[in-house]
Order: sequence, then C-alpha cells, then structure tokens
Amino acid sequence: MLIQAAWAAIRVRGRLQARYNRLVRRFGGDKNPGAKKKAIIAIAHTLLKIAYQVLKSGTPYTDLGADFYTRRESPEHKQAWLERMNRAARDLGYAWSRWRRRHKARARWHHYHAQLKTARVT
Repeated sequence: MLIQAAWAAIRVRGRLQARYNRLVRRFGGDKNPGAKKKAIIAIAHTLLKIAYQVLKSGTPYTDLGADFYTRRESPEHKQAWLERMNRAARDLGYAWSRWRRRHKARARWHHYHAQLKTARVT
C-alpha cells in the first residue's frame, strides 16, 4: 500500500519528487530498473516518517517545495550553516578556525600530490 502511495506521491511536483529524482540518479540512473525500485522504497519510507510525524505532532503536513534540495545546497545556505557550526563550536570551547586551517592545508597538500601523480603518468 505504501509503495502505491509513493508512486502517486512522485507524480506531484514537490519535495518527494525531487528526492526521488536525486535517489534514482544516485542509485544508477533512469535506465536501471533496480534504481527506480530502491528509490521508490526510500520514498515509501519517507511517507511513513511523514505520517508518523503528522500523527505524533498533530500538525498538518506542509510540503517544503520542489526546490528544497537546491535551496539547501545554495552557497548562502552553506555559509549560514558554517557560521552556525562555528558559533556552536566556539561556545563549546573548540578552536574551529584552527581545525579549518589545518584541513585546508591538508587538502592543498593532497591536491598538489595528485597533480604530481598525473604529471608523471602523462
């Protein structure tokens, strides 16, 4: 029954359809029938979680919109998330900026060595 509801839910433009499309791509693309089946199972699970939250809280479900995932991955949203994490780490006493500097240096080192490897191969 949930699988049929999931097939119906992905026909309507919204967050569930966007999630289905993302999952199908991640599981192997449109040409892979197994990817569609796995994605529809995930959508059915999402519907079950939505139903549980609606019953638990008593508030009606509001769709987050078809552009939910693109909005979530926008540069402004990522910057706001980074600032929130930085503030939370500072409140807990962590030196987030020191970790970030070390991480950037490590990433530069790996990038440099990856370039050297490709230069040696060619």
